[in-house]
Amino acid sequence: MVTENDLEKIEFALYVLQHPEIRGKMEVREWLESGKHRDLLEELRRFREAGELEAAMRSPDVEKQWQYFRGKMKPRVWRMYLKWWLSAAAVVLALVVTDILLNEWYFVDLSLENTVPVARQVRSDVKLITGTGNEFLLGTGHIDTLLKGEGLVVDSLKGRQYLKVLRVTDRVAEQYTLQIPRGAEYLVVLEDGSRVWLNSESEFRYPSVFDQGKREVYLKGEGYFEVVHDKERPFIVRTEKVSTRVLGTEFNVQSYTGKAVNVTLVRGSVAVRGNNDQANTSEVVLNPGENASWEGGRFRVETVDALKYVAWKDGFFYYDNEPLENILNELGRWFDFTVFYQNPEVKSYRFKFWANRKDTPEEIMERLNETGKLHVRFNGESVVVSL
Repeated sequence: MVTENDLEKIEFALYVLQHPEIRGKMEVREWLESGKHRDLLEELRRFREAGELEAAMRSPDVEKQWQYFRGKMKPRVWRMYLKWWLSAAAVVLALVVTDILLNEWYFVDLSLENTVPVARQVRSDVKLITGTGNEFLLGTGHIDTLLKGEGLVVDSLKGRQYLKVLRVTDRVAEQYTLQIPRGAEYLVVLEDGSRVWLNSESEFRYPSVFDQGKREVYLKGEGYFEVVHDKERPFIVRTEKVSTRVLGTEFNVQSYTGKAVNVTLVRGSVAVRGNNDQANTSEVVLNPGENASWEGGRFRVETVDALKYVAWKDGFFYYDNEPLENILNELGRWFDFTVFYQNPEVKSYRFKFWANRKDTPEEIMERLNETGKLHVRFNGESVVVSL
């Protein structure tokens, strides 16, 4: 049953979504320390943004989606929302419904089964290399016509770009490579409809047309995958050390040079194995909420807060008892700075905090300083850490 307290939480979460400038305030940061609050914010964020990418591809039937939304709600819950809305007290629902109708968003199931997160705007130096060796800097307006000849199109929705592989059945298969620099991220929609979000300092290789028997891609860095189900063609993500095999699911792969490889399952099921294990004796099958970490030639599987590994895809940094060195390495990839430690022992200090990727590095460094454990100074291109 939806209680008044629940509605107050939803109302506050919506206010935070609509006013991102308040996320740096202490009371908001403390509110977001609750896992339930973060989950609620995540659901509402996806609910708000879910239809944008789909709306760019086809015109929505608002009435049909409204009926679908109503059908998903239990009668008692629906009556409560309707009563509060008609009495002008249900500010939360009014905000959501008004935004959806004005912007022609899709109504989606709040369980997140049908949501479609949207890529954010990125720097213009994301590079695409085609199988013929042609190179394009995505984000520059003159490339659209050229890319169509390669079977690709750069689409944009409200200033946020993504690359889509066109479905052309008679196309000769070739390999594409996307290179994502420090301080950038990108979304690519593959020819089967699967979506891949690519994090900073990553490289992604994929074919223009998938084989009949399998769908295989290569990743160096980090990517979040939403794979379209196809029981006849398993989807395989290869990295330098491990391979992940799926049929249709959502998961994150983190494979930066010199670091442990992490495969985190959000939904569905995946099998992960070491690349040098021909007998598949090291293969592990993950359940939702589990992470497989490959280091030293073996897997360590544990139940985790998946948000720790996937928050980047939805625009956040999230650290829970994480060593300072790991935190600053990730921040350095995003803000493109190097780190200098005057006191090396601080690398192992652990922190828990939540930040928006749109925050400035100065704002995030100040949050670390507020802990009173150390002093962090940002100099534009570097960060100096001392006690």
